[in-house]
Amino acid sequence: CFNKDIKVHMMLKRRIGSRLLQSIVTRRVQSSLAMQLQSMPSPSVTYKYLYETDVDFFQTNEAISYISEAEPVVEMNEVMFPRDFRDFPETVGSFGIDNQLQERIAECATSSMNETDEKALYQRQLEIEKQQRADTTVEAIESVKSLIKMGKAANLKSVQRVVLSWYEPLNSALTKEMELVRSNELSQDRNVYGPVLVLLPIEKITVITINTVINAILVSGNHGASAAKLAKEISEALHTEINISKVNGGKAWHRGWQQEMILSASGKPRMASRLGKQLRRYLDEDEWSQEKKLKIGGFLIKSFMDAALQADGSPALEHLTPYIGKNKLKKVGIVRLTESAFQTVTEESLHYGEPAFLPMVVPPRPWESRTLNGGYLTLKSSILRYRTPSQMKVLTRADMQPILDGLNYLGRIPWRINKSVYHVVKELYARGECIGEIPSKVDIPLPKESDCFVTPDKLTKKRYGKKEEEADHMPEDFEEGKEMFDPVYFDYVTKKVKQKNQATHSLRCDLEIKLSIAEKFKDDVIYYPWNLDFRGRAYPVPPNLSHLGSDMCRGLLTFAEGKPLGKNGFAWLKCHLCNLFGNNKISFAERVQWTEDHLDEVLESARNPLDGRRWWTTAENPFQALAACVEIRNAIESGDTETYSCYLPVHQDGSCNGLQHYAALGRDEPGGQAVNLLPAQKPQDVYSEVLGLVINAIERDCSIDENHPDPLKQKRGINARLLKGKVDRKVIKQTVMTSVYGVTLTGARAQILARLKEKLYGDEETTLDKAEDQKVFDAANYLANVTIDSLGDMFEAANEIMEWLAVVASAVATQGHVVSWITPLGLPVMQPYRKMVPHTVKTLLQSITLSMESDALPVSGIKQKTAFPPNYVHSLDSTHMLMTCLKMKDRNLSFVAVHDSFWTHACDVEVMNEELRNCFVELYSLPLLETLKSSLELRYPGISLPDVPKRGCLDISRVRESRYFFH
Repeated sequence: CFNKDIKVHMMLKRRIGSRLLQSIVTRRVQSSLAMQLQSMPSPSVTYKYLYETDVDFFQTNEAISYISEAEPVVEMNEVMFPRDFRDFPETVGSFGIDNQLQERIAECATSSMNETDEKALYQRQLEIEKQQRADTTVEAIESVKSLIKMGKAANLKSVQRVVLSWYEPLNSALTKEMELVRSNELSQDRNVYGPVLVLLPIEKITVITINTVINAILVSGNHGASAAKLAKEISEALHTEINISKVNGGKAWHRGWQQEMILSASGKPRMASRLGKQLRRYLDEDEWSQEKKLKIGGFLIKSFMDAALQADGSPALEHLTPYIGKNKLKKVGIVRLTESAFQTVTEESLHYGEPAFLPMVVPPRPWESRTLNGGYLTLKSSILRYRTPSQMKVLTRADMQPILDGLNYLGRIPWRINKSVYHVVKELYARGECIGEIPSKVDIPLPKESDCFVTPDKLTKKRYGKKEEEADHMPEDFEEGKEMFDPVYFDYVTKKVKQKNQATHSLRCDLEIKLSIAEKFKDDVIYYPWNLDFRGRAYPVPPNLSHLGSDMCRGLLTFAEGKPLGKNGFAWLKCHLCNLFGNNKISFAERVQWTEDHLDEVLESARNPLDGRRWWTTAENPFQALAACVEIRNAIESGDTETYSCYLPVHQDGSCNGLQHYAALGRDEPGGQAVNLLPAQKPQDVYSEVLGLVINAIERDCSIDENHPDPLKQKRGINARLLKGKVDRKVIKQTVMTSVYGVTLTGARAQILARLKEKLYGDEETTLDKAEDQKVFDAANYLANVTIDSLGDMFEAANEIMEWLAVVASAVATQGHVVSWITPLGLPVMQPYRKMVPHTVKTLLQSITLSMESDALPVSGIKQKTAFPPNYVHSLDSTHMLMTCLKMKDRNLSFVAVHDSFWTHACDVEVMNEELRNCFVELYSLPLLETLKSSLELRYPGISLPDVPKRGCLDISRVRESRYFFH
């Protein structure tokens, strides 16, 4: 900011010293501030002015480190204004900024921009982020109260009217409690939650409590929100607000509170001083303990339950402690609305308030290597989704700039809402039509008693099973041939229907949130900040509507910048549509021909998606297919497909990508051939090959006699005969895909059970009677075992590497260490699994048993062992994705990914294909397993690790020749 006045630079260097000057320069202080500094009479006055003007910076520990560890002074003619917020103080990104600082930074950030529109976008982004915090909700409640005073209460939604009726009583109760805190009245847990009531405005605490509880309950479909989880969420939101207030207020704010408390202590300064010490601890803590969170949140939930009454004076909320789990052994506390209150609240809207994180209307702040801050302008977001203190400490010292560059590039890709698809989704939901993942707007009717009259033989099967020894449990009024009411069956079916309705309600809430986000940003260019999980996999931070979501989410989004299709782009667009219909096991030429053969249906779908023949709804991914139909129609109608500017992302997906990585690690030629690491005329389908082995096994077991003396073999025969002719590629696909990521038999059985129910009954949530349910469960268990055995036969090399990785992890864990490694791009990975120590916390709401998490706890050997193979492969697939991203960045080409699905413009697919293959070859030309082994042996000298498994003869460079490696 001083680049136009070297005299100012020299004056400041003399006045306040080069180190402090460097910190100011790094922070990009506004030029008008620099001019005012020239007139300061002394260094002390200069420092005081800087302190008062930029208190959010000078009140942080970062200020000290900047002054004491500053690099040599940057010449002023090299300092330029940032075009975005990449150089804001860390405190801005972590805690938020006040209105005055917002205006100053927005002016600073846009002072070099030529267009006022960009300045307005930054101002709007600040306003959007402000709305995510409690301040705006308090303002909204005041606006609602004003409407009521004006006699316009009829304009309010039912949820607004109900929440307002609860806001005043809760606000009043918390105000009274705050007064008791200040007067040092003793009560259970008051010393824990009391400082929070003093540190924050009561209105803000009230809003956070109501919003958190009501949103969680509505999303659950009133099934009940976990009381422990609610308590922690409320406390974390309050802690964030305290941090914001701390930064905006500075030290003077804290001192003022202490003085006021001392005066209010009525001549008891020692007690007031004790509360002051508690306040100081709350202000200084970076993270509250789990126990503190539970006690604070528990008090606020209890207060809300006491204050929330219905019109007739009855409670609106209830606290229950049902037993959960398959064996009903675990007891949990849940909070939910009473049935009548739930009906009132959801009369017009299924959700309340804004999601925690939304897309941005300006590019995110880049992640910065020294502090690992970035993302939103004012909202706090972490670069790691799940993190331990140890890993975060290591991250701050790691050289992971390539990873940060990749995340930053992904965050700068601009998106738009695809209005064509958005209007179709919105209309279908309004009509109550269930297409794709659009849920029904109507609940399944609860069964009547008259529906549960059955004949005695069915009564026996449904209620008591088929065993003869259970006959003595038959009801006394049993009559042969007469239909009877079965109360057990009635209760069972009623429970299942309620569960289904609650799940459907949750899906409605989720859809309405996504549609509300699409509506909010339908005319904007939007961006997504990205972060990582602890293994290095990248994700957009906003959880509700992003391209990482479902088919509908992906259909609702498109690139904001179009590019001409060029010579081959239209053909790739046709391939893309064919893939979305599930026809991706044929050659590229055949895919193009398939789309051309269905061109009439494509055009008709684009022109009349709602009231036409709806061919697009037959696709595996209907909403993405509709988006592709519209883009193809637009390209054709443009008159010149080569010059048509296409906005739709085109995908190239890995072929069972986990197995691709294992085949590359082991140089497994047969396995590599099966997953398209080697060139072929058509794509190989590993799922179909495994299916062939599974069907052969089923055929063999069908021959087992139903009266076989071995009960286990007898059961195999029964299950095989039940499944014969009913198992297809879709039934086993998910299990094959996740097998290399450590799916257990239990997980595989759940996956196959869901697919079998779809296959046999049309819906994975179908409500069956107990006998039928057990029969399908047994068949799924049998098929899961057969599928996993078939995979082991087909991919021996992958199994050897998985076993070797498990042995390595077990050896490290036996030494008392977590398994850790560094990815090829420099990310330190530490598996967080430790033995959890139960700890009971008694709150005002309930007693909660916590599994305490700490880096000091002993390592969980079993979890370290079972999780390492999938986690290690995930760290490699994320490395491959980020390497490709960096290559696309170097070429200035759009690129995003969903793990092993890489996206770009249609005209750039061939370039992306070339780069992703080159990156894969480069990655697996490294001695990855040898490096892993040697690094662990170097770190733990006493450890004994087995030799790396013997490799096959796969030539990894041939991946460059494989057209269907990603396709």
